[in-house]
Amino acid sequence: MQFLGYRSYTAQRAARAFLKMDEANLKKLAAIQDQDEYILTAKNYIEEMERMLQQDHQTLLTSEDKSWDEESLIADANKTSPISS
Repeated sequence: MQFLGYRSYTAQRAARAFLKMDEANLKKLAAIQDQDEYILTAKNYIEEMERMLQQDHQTLLTSEDKSWDEESLIADANKTSPISS
């Protein structure tokens, strides 16, 4: 995602959310014994994940990223720093 222009923290946050959801879905799939039910459930999980990724993408395109902002952190550190130039 960083190669697509997203901030590092935003990309990491999205990856963690994706992995968390994926791991939860895999645990649920592991408990399913019926092959047809497994396939249907897996397809539903894939569709759900696609919707989530599309929604996240639209949110990132249409709103300002509220995650870690390096410039504001530097400015705050300079304000409170006992070492001034």
